[in-house]
Amino acid sequence: MGDFKDEMGYHFKGEQLYFQHHKIDEVIDRDSFVIIDQTHAKDKIHVFDVMQIIADADPDTYQVLTTSLAQLNNRFSKDKNCVYFGTNKVNGADPKTFVVIDEFHGITLYRK
Repeated sequence: MGDFKDEMGYHFKGEQLYFQHHKIDEVIDRDSFVIIDQTHAKDKIHVFDVMQIIADADPDTYQVLTTSLAQLNNRFSKDKNCVYFGTNKVNGADPKTFVVIDEFHGITLYRK
């Protein structure tokens, strides 16, 4: 495969993945690698937020909930198991009912 590059900063040099000019030191499945938005990407194994892996995130069900470029490292996302703020799990948040009220000021959680 040739080198892959996009305008948002993720690119390959050979088999090595970079975000902007920073090398990502993880094994990447290049065939399943996709860019989600300006700072998020995933392959069949990992979900990336800028250059960090979101631990235990499920790539098949992962979705970004807020999209403000002003909040690049502090955005809400979720998968089938958890809600995340950046790369951190939001304790007690239910991904089935979690709603972002305002991407800058807060959230709400509707419990069953």
